[in-house]
Amino acid sequence: MSNPPVGAACGPPATQNNPPTNTTTHYDIIVVGAGHAGIEAALAGARLGCRVAVFTVNLDWVGNMPCNPSIGGSSKGQIVRELSALGGEMPRAADACAIQCRMLNLGKGPAVHAPRAQIDRRAYAGYMKTALENQENLDLKQAEIISITPPPTAVGAPPRGSQGIVAEGHVDAEGEISRLPRGGAPAAAGEGV
Repeated sequence: MSNPPVGAACGPPATQNNPPTNTTTHYDIIVVGAGHAGIEAALAGARLGCRVAVFTVNLDWVGNMPCNPSIGGSSKGQIVRELSALGGEMPRAADACAIQCRMLNLGKGPAVHAPRAQIDRRAYAGYMKTALENQENLDLKQAEIISITPPPTAVGAPPRGSQGIVAEGHVDAEGEISRLPRGGAPAAAGEGV
């Protein structure tokens, strides 16, 4: 049994029988939010050959980190190692933008030793924005998604002031900063449709 070609699970490209329209943009996946999870989801989809759009309220906030930016530690370090094994971008960006690295919990047993890197937050944000901008099959867009329409066949996401976006699926990765209204109630962070 042979594997399907990369991107075979994604929608068909525009052809004479499936022309793109001027009023609606078609994507295989839309990602709402350009933080850690949104960046990794978008890059994974695009690297699999899907046409992906990433929406963020402000392009300067792509990959934004807190005022004490670190990657690693006893909990997040496990996730970072898993991302590294799966080809994720966060470990590469952490290596490229590290200011200092430490091994935590050296006074305890080896099972809880954990590497942690302090990151230059501006360099990290620039690295991640560049990674998204340079990725084939991926569009980075500054827009506020005002609603997401559940699909009978596709997901609709009209950014404020736009004609509309249609996709086969979407990823909510907006974190705790923004909330998408669904049925009149605010959504919990990371909640899907």
